[in-house]
Amino acid sequence: MPTVQLKICIGTTCYMLGASKLMNIETEFPPEWKDRVEVSASPCLGLCEADNVCHAPYVIIDGETIPNASPGRVISEIARRLGEPVPQS
Repeated sequence: MPTVQLKICIGTTCYMLGASKLMNIETEFPPEWKDRVEVSASPCLGLCEADNVCHAPYVIIDGETIPNASPGRVISEIARRLGEPVPQS
């Protein structure tokens, strides 16, 4: 069974620009995802330096950087990686 690793940047810039909305993203996962998605937070991923600040917040999913992360975008990406339909809210 495939698993997905999600790392959320909670550095000041990312947090202020939307990562705060990602902090409890696990509560939006369907029950069958609970053991298939590993969620962690990082104090700073170092991705929003200089010109990239406008693309915060950042997450990393299975090693791939995802800019402009929102709960919906992250959940869609996780669903794609798990080969599952996007859960309906």
